[in-house]
Amino acid sequence: MLRERPSEELETPQELDGVMVAFSPEREDPGNTDVERHDIPKVVGGIDRRASEAADLLYGSIFRRTVRVSSPATAEMTKLLENIYRCVNIAMVNEL
Repeated sequence: MLRERPSEELETPQELDGVMVAFSPEREDPGNTDVERHDIPKVVGGIDRRASEAADLLYGSIFRRTVRVSSPATAEMTKLLENIYRCVNIAMVNEL
């Protein structure tokens, strides 16, 4: 069973010895063949400013637009909200 450590036990960025951690969720535009993948804005969030900047530079070389958010959890939440919004719209259309 996976168990998360309490947040006070997690290493601070200084304790990670130069390792930068960032997250960028997958984003899709299902069924839309008019928009290329590199045109879909890429959301990135790092555990600190340096990690966010590094992720922004990396993804900025691939995608036309990146959107930097405050943390990896915030980046994940953008994906969840986008997927929930899409599912609700599909359900409403199916009910019509």
